[in-house]
Amino acid sequence: SVGMRPKVRHFNALLEALAKAPGGSRLEDALRLLEDMKARELPLDEFTYTALVDACRLAADRVHWETALVLREDMIRHGITPNAYVLVALLKTFRSAGLQLSHHTDLYLQLFREASEHPDVPPDAPAYLVLLVLLCKGDTGSAWLEALEVFEEFMQSQNRKRPSLRKMTYILRAILMVCERAYGGSLWKEALSVYRKMQTELRGLPHTRPDVISVNVLLGALSKAKGGSRWKEAWEEFEEAKASGLTPCYSTYTRMVQVCAHAAGGTRWEDVLRLLDEMKAEKETLDRNSRGEDKEGLLVVGFGKAMQTAIYKSRNGPGRQALLQALER
Repeated sequence: SVGMRPKVRHFNALLEALAKAPGGSRLEDALRLLEDMKARELPLDEFTYTALVDACRLAADRVHWETALVLREDMIRHGITPNAYVLVALLKTFRSAGLQLSHHTDLYLQLFREASEHPDVPPDAPAYLVLLVLLCKGDTGSAWLEALEVFEEFMQSQNRKRPSLRKMTYILRAILMVCERAYGGSLWKEALSVYRKMQTELRGLPHTRPDVISVNVLLGALSKAKGGSRWKEAWEEFEEAKASGLTPCYSTYTRMVQVCAHAAGGTRWEDVLRLLDEMKAEKETLDRNSRGEDKEGLLVVGFGKAMQTAIYKSRNGPGRQALLQALER
């Protein structure tokens, strides 16, 4: 109507639309709109800058992380403290840009600590999750020390709302990946401790059972332990997870074969035969529960490589011939 003055929420809605434009955000238009809002002396807020940072992340070329940092500084100059929503938008922008972890770990942690000071909206489960995902990805391994500190902070925080089962599961996966990808060999003790701690935490939530992806990552960490796989611990957790309702998939068996192949002292070929028999007996169930996997590629590339390793490490002993015969069958 005539005389109606647009409010900041109207501009924020337009910024969100520009960020989510088909084919990539309209970043330049969003930045021009920001200048128009300033010229109108509108009270900018966290939603304004969250939408703008999202526009940086969703741009077609995905390289505008430095613009996102400039927007954060502009936000602070306008007296607005970045909250958890802005933090998540920033961290997702860094992830989309593919920044090398080794060069930006301090930046991630600094932004996280500053957002933690927000009086009303401090980092929540999604913020912790995005940070842990960033810390687990590096060209020379994960930033495991920092990630474990962040994880402990998350678990011990008394002010956080209890997250959903889905969010808790994702956080478990992320920290397990950090442990698995540590430079120089997996942090199997830390991975096992985290896994057991989270299982205790999840037991308090309804309709819970072991998450197959988390189990798989844990088994991967146990298979990569320095000095040889931790096969005893792997078998214990594998059997306990099945007893608690886990339905293994092809990836689970691939990692169990890797555990057996990398055992200190040589391949535990009898255990590999046991796994093969179990897979054969459960083939229909495996196929039904692994529909989301690329079964053909996984079996040929993943499981096949694991079996090759097991056979190679059996040398010329009785295990080598037994494994070859089992594969032929």
